[in-house]
Amino acid sequence: DIKAREFLAGAGSRVFPAPPNEVLCDDDLDALNDRLPRRCKVNPYVRPLVPKIKEVEAVAESDPRIYEAHPEVTFAELNGGEAVKPKKKSWNGLAMRRLLLERAELTVGTVPKVVNDKGAPDDIVDAAACAWTAWRIATKEAVPLPDPPQQICGREVAIWR
Repeated sequence: DIKAREFLAGAGSRVFPAPPNEVLCDDDLDALNDRLPRRCKVNPYVRPLVPKIKEVEAVAESDPRIYEAHPEVTFAELNGGEAVKPKKKSWNGLAMRRLLLERAELTVGTVPKVVNDKGAPDDIVDAAACAWTAWRIATKEAVPLPDPPQQICGREVAIWR
């Protein structure tokens, strides 16, 4: 996440810091957070993601096909290495991201105002962006951040662009 924030110069706050490894090994997040030093506390934005991160980690331990992508990193890659300035929830931000996807021959079609109670238009373009990164991984065109990937628990860990 550090290298991804550096890659998104000026918009690095769009990549939340990953929770410390201790968080993924402890089921009592509140008690753990009380014990952690301030710099290691779980970011409130990341907190609801911890159960999902644990699910993916469990699969990734035995499946080498699991890679990490981040939509804002992908959009920056599609934008010539520069972060997309308008926020994704704004009209201009959504339009710019859709244009970048179309240039990459990925058309998301008409994006409804609200998909359902669990999704929004920006979620659709984010998913399409990550699909583009998955295609680049499959065709060996993607680049890891950091390069080379970190080795954690015998596994390569990076955000791919």
